[in-house]
Amino acid sequence: DLDVAAPPRDVRVLREADLPGLARLGGVLKPADVEALHALARDRRTWERV
Repeated sequence: DLDVAAPPRDVRVLREADLPGLARLGGVLKPADVEALHALARDRRTWERV
């Protein structure tokens, strides 16, 4: 479990059981968006702010 005092804007935290419903939300990332998201996720400074 993850306790968050105030959820970050535009961020959705899902449990593994919630993942099948994720596809119903729609949206597809372009390859450049995937690369940018991957780079952001790999940057440890991103996670220091969480």
